[in-house]
Order: sequence, then structure tokens, then C-alpha cells
Amino acid sequence: MRLALVLMGGGARAAYQAGALKALAELTREVDPDRRTIAFPVVCGTSAGAINAALLAAAMLANSDAQLASRLEQWRERQTGSVVEAPE
Repeated sequence: MRLALVLMGGGARAAYQAGALKALAELTREVDPDRRTIAFPVVCGTSAGAINAALLAAAMLANSDAQLASRLEQWRERQTGSVVEAPE
């Protein structure tokens, strides 16, 4: 059996996912300081969750905590209007 991380879609969820992914990375380093990736061999998602999954996968391939942190930090800069288009 393989362990997978599946991230759901939705702009607000994706912003919350970013914080959860950061926490997972921090916890992983506390348990095993030499480990540079989180413990999920499969990472996937839909819609905005797929964006986070791709960012996470890219950072894991690059073995870069800084890259992951800067990409996930972009969610802090988003305004509601740039994530959800509300009808007028």
C-alpha cells in the first residue's frame, strides 16, 4: 500500500492547505532533520489543490525548503477577488 496526499480544490482551501503543508514540512524535519521531503510518495490534487500539489512536488524535486516556503507564501498575497470571481 502506498501513502498519498490528495489536496482538494477551492481557493480558500488552497490557502489553508499552504499552511498545513508548511506545518507538515516542519514536523517532518523535527522527526528526521536529514529528511528533505515530506512523507508522501504520491501528491496530487484538483483545481487549486493541484497548484499546491505541483508546488510541493517541484520543491521536493529541487530539495529546496526555501522554494517551497516562497511558493506557498504567495497565498498570503492573494485577495479574495483574485481567487474567487464574484458576479456583479
